Amino acid sequence: MNSLKKLIAASAIAASVGIVFAGSANADMVTYVSAPFSGGTSLDASLTQFNPTLGNLTSATVTLSADLTPIVEVLNFTGSAAPFDYAFETTGTTNPVTNQVIFTPSPATVTDPYSNVQDINFVSLVQNGVAANPGVNQYPGTPVPFSLNSSVPGADLSAFEGNGTTSFDYVTDGPGNYGGSGANLFFGGDRSYAGTASVTYTYSEVPEPATLSILGLGALAVLRRRRRI
Repeated sequence: MNSLKKLIAASAIAASVGIVFAGSANADMVTYVSAPFSGGTSLDASLTQFNPTLGNLTSATVTLSADLTPIVEVLNFTGSAAPFDYAFETTGTTNPVTNQVIFTPSPATVTDPYSNVQDINFVSLVQNGVAANPGVNQYPGTPVPFSLNSSVPGADLSAFEGNGTTSFDYVTDGPGNYGGSGANLFFGGDRSYAGTASVTYTYSEVPEPATLSILGLGALAVLRRRRRI
């Protein structure tokens, strides 16, 4: 009978230890997506924080998924509708032999708070247009999709823990290359960004109360055995 009791106690201890190890080794993930946002030179993504009651936060990865839209601007101060041959928001060089303008992709960059950088190249060109409005006439180009993944250093995880939201800021920049051909017109360029951000939290699960109870029973069995010895 004593041998049977010892065997049952030992099995309970082994089971409890096994469950605790499994619980502490398990990792889970949860992802939150921000509301859509847009901007010109800066983007401010509001992200849901990690609820500490879920477990122990081990890592956070933020992903920006957005579109860059280059915008060609034709400034008309002539007082009436004015035609133009072409206008561009890109990099333009002149071929010295043919005297034609050669358009090459223009780079823009997006940088997150941890100095991760995404480069975006685009060409936006308007040909044979008419600047009908006084002042600035805008011609948006084709949106260019891009994404930027940001692995957050462990030391910064505290900003992502809580029951509210945290802000993740991006800064956009570009060389501002633009030009055009038209009488008494001025040319410029701009760009806009729009998209969403998401954050994925990886965390270790906290053992459930039932698991802790089994562990307590196992420890109690060990203590009783030691006292009898």
